[in-house]
Amino acid sequence: MSTEPRQIHYSYRLLGQDSEWLNLPAGSVPFVIYSHLPAGHFTFALRATIPGIKQPILETHFPVNVEYRWYEYRFVKIALIIVLALFLYDLISNQIRKLRLMITNKTLELQETNLRLKELANTDELTGLLNRRAFTEMFEKNCAQFSKTKDQFSVFILDIDFFKKINDNEGHLAGDAVIQYIAQKITENIRQQDFAARYGGEEFVIMLPNADMETTCQVASRIGNAISEKPVPYQGREIPVTVSIGVAVMKENDDANSLLERADERLYMAKNQGRNRVSS
Repeated sequence: MSTEPRQIHYSYRLLGQDSEWLNLPAGSVPFVIYSHLPAGHFTFALRATIPGIKQPILETHFPVNVEYRWYEYRFVKIALIIVLALFLYDLISNQIRKLRLMITNKTLELQETNLRLKELANTDELTGLLNRRAFTEMFEKNCAQFSKTKDQFSVFILDIDFFKKINDNEGHLAGDAVIQYIAQKITENIRQQDFAARYGGEEFVIMLPNADMETTCQVASRIGNAISEKPVPYQGREIPVTVSIGVAVMKENDDANSLLERADERLYMAKNQGRNRVSS
């Protein structure tokens, strides 16, 4: 019979984690490492057996306590959730503020663009005054309100004398310079509440709210004198310019057409009387 000592075999299990016994290599020192165990209370079981013997020669149990990691405590989890929620709220709030600011800026840009487009649609490109369409719309509105408000207003038509000769003798660019010069003089000499427009090629129309015949003639004469007192400078040359002006004041039975027709009749009277004058 052999008297060689028999090797002890070790097996182990962690109750609650291992479903069956796990064997260590024969002859090895019983040494086991468990990693990533959840917090809690466990029991570690160790068993020693000798081949040929049915019953284990040793079976023992050790209590194992795994402490909670700092981030596994309930109050820490709640705090982390609150911090995360606050962070997300701040992030989303900032994004919303940026979005609202962007929308506000884009809205302002759109409003400015629409205003600019409206100005361009209502403005004569050469002079910067109102164009005929914009003036007609505003003029007809004032005429329609007159029957209700009885707020007196007047209008005068200004036409450049011998403008065709200026174009023929000096050229069309010189004619444009003359038109711009006259538009400037009109703007400088009308009142703040008055409206001026380029009505046709060399023809301008000015509406004066709350103005009687005397006031209108004074404004018209002031513009005529400002234009005629100095020639228009153009490329080293001087172009003398005069204008004829016809004035009309809104009356009880007038409408937009009749008022303009009367101003136009006065304009032709000024032309027939020698030009460079105001006719009322």
